[in-house]
Amino acid sequence: TDITGSSINSLTIQMQNDWNLISGISTPISYTDIVDPEGIVIPGTLFGFGESYEQVDELEPGKAYWLRTTGAGEITLSSANRNGRFNSFYPSGHLNTIKVFNTTLYFGDEIGDENPLSYSLPPKAPAPARDIRFSGNTGICISDECVIEAIPSEEFLSIECNIQDGEEWEIISESGSVYECLGNEELMMSGDL
Repeated sequence: TDITGSSINSLTIQMQNDWNLISGISTPISYTDIVDPEGIVIPGTLFGFGESYEQVDELEPGKAYWLRTTGAGEITLSSANRNGRFNSFYPSGHLNTIKVFNTTLYFGDEIGDENPLSYSLPPKAPAPARDIRFSGNTGICISDECVIEAIPSEEFLSIECNIQDGEEWEIISESGSVYECLGNEELMMSGDL
């Protein structure tokens, strides 16, 4: 399909408190190049969608993204701007992880000075989309017992475990099946997570 029109090289977007669905401009723009003068954008909360939610570092033309804020205000996207007002979010390397689909969940230790909202996840996608998260719409759990909510689309799930410092963790499915997570390994689980 041919689409005609002028390029959009700069765009100011009015954001609402919490999750916002936005799009980019006519050229790709890095997440760190978003101008956020009021400091409302929560680092680490830019998500695109493929077969499941994917944390991204760039807004591509013609695609939609979820972005979370701490309050209402304005952000600006511009192809001329290359020095945004905030940094990327990098989760702590000392946390244990499990990765399912394209989503990484973090667990097992305190997060220190990091903003817990940086681990939040967008609203659940409607079925039949795949989704995995801890209860409370978050990607982090810092207790000894965490509840995982999953919407699988396959009979079996592939889960990549990365467990730190020789710890031993178990994933217990709804049917009572127990899967041990030790070190770095890949588990195949039935879809009844």
